[in-house]
Amino acid sequence: MKFTTAIFTIGSLLATSTLAAPAAQSEAAVGHVASDAEQIEALFADIVVEEEGEDGDNQSPASPLVPRGNNYCSPTGAESCNFWIKTTIPIASSGYQRWWGLYSHTCAKIGGETQSLSPASESWSLTSQLPYTIELTINTGGFRPGGHFWYAGRKTSLGNAMYCEDCSGLTASNCCRVAFRCR
Repeated sequence: MKFTTAIFTIGSLLATSTLAAPAAQSEAAVGHVASDAEQIEALFADIVVEEEGEDGDNQSPASPLVPRGNNYCSPTGAESCNFWIKTTIPIASSGYQRWWGLYSHTCAKIGGETQSLSPASESWSLTSQLPYTIELTINTGGFRPGGHFWYAGRKTSLGNAMYCEDCSGLTASNCCRVAFRCR
């Protein structure tokens, strides 16, 4: 996403520089440079760039927050699955409670728990219909858990890379999800 943003910025600068050019410059030249900027933007508009995160882990670009609901899955490519964590507000002294789920690329449920993950632990081995376990580590708390998970030798970051519901106002729970390569 950073690469795509840089291209749009370059295109915008080209277009801006033509508008700020001296009046002596011909309209044809200004139109040509502006047209070039539009062509550059159009060329790179459909490119999806996967960002490289810390420690070489793959991260999906962060998505904007969406209204509350059960946003556990969004269809993905055939090689990907959706992993989600639902967090509830602490009850008395029990700390944040978390549930997890796993969906295929077509949003068929292929794993998950109906009981909360043990708050005493920071790491879990999660089993599902996938051939390998998901090794989950949560190292920061709150509604948007930070950490990562490993699946089939690939690391996926949680937190800022996750697509989450809107947490504004008084809410009882929040759900965050991330797509990862599972095939």
